[in-house]
Amino acid sequence: MKRGLKREELELQDGRTLSYTVDQPSDEKHDELPVIFYFHGMFGKGSDFITKSPPTTHTTYFVDRAGYAGSSVVPSRSTWCYGDFAHDVEQLADSLNVDTFYVLGHSSGGPCALACAGHLGDRVTGVCAMAGDIEYAAEGAPKQWCMLYGFLCLMFFMPLCFLLLSFGGLCGPFAGRTMGAFSDYRVERKPYDFSIESISQPTLFVTGNLDTTVPPADTKFTHERIQGSELMIIKGADHISVLSEDNMKKIIQKLLSMDARTVADIGP
Repeated sequence: MKRGLKREELELQDGRTLSYTVDQPSDEKHDELPVIFYFHGMFGKGSDFITKSPPTTHTTYFVDRAGYAGSSVVPSRSTWCYGDFAHDVEQLADSLNVDTFYVLGHSSGGPCALACAGHLGDRVTGVCAMAGDIEYAAEGAPKQWCMLYGFLCLMFFMPLCFLLLSFGGLCGPFAGRTMGAFSDYRVERKPYDFSIESISQPTLFVTGNLDTTVPPADTKFTHERIQGSELMIIKGADHISVLSEDNMKKIIQKLLSMDARTVADIGP
């Protein structure tokens, strides 16, 4: 099967740029396939999700979130919210003439996927949060070191970027990730601007039983807030290896076929 893999950019209504990569079979049938928008984690980029083999059951759009890779930084980190991100995704879908779509997010992209479900209603067919960050400001939320870890990373990468800039602008790969990470850190500390409990679309939560960055207990906390959501526990996977090609195939297959609430364990 031929592969249609290309990088594109969209000018948003406020003048910012949203970059993304599309992966689909390069034939006419791809117009009939369901669409999935992928949202990467902190310090990542949309292409983190691209697999060696092309998709056969869906068309995929790997989105570079605001401040990452080729996407413009947010207008104001102090006022940026998940509703703003959902509006970016809505504009992307409109530009592609996509009426309904699935959303999948990893780590800091997890709450972004949930935000699309919370803000965009019936346009979102289903949602998956893979090792997604939780609503840290929520009552009863588990306390862990993830936010401190992110803060320390920012304090390391930002000075490094400025240092490399002084030697001829060599920090492109770092700067293209650090500015977005600052926005992530700010928005994740706030209460959500949508109600998780109100999400009614089929929702899948994925966690690796070896994840120490966003432990399984954190994923279960969010899972239990959405009635009818499903939980997939991948044995032998940590925060990053949950993205392996084999795991992604299983996760996508599950996302596209969800119905009743189940708890599934997969792995060796």
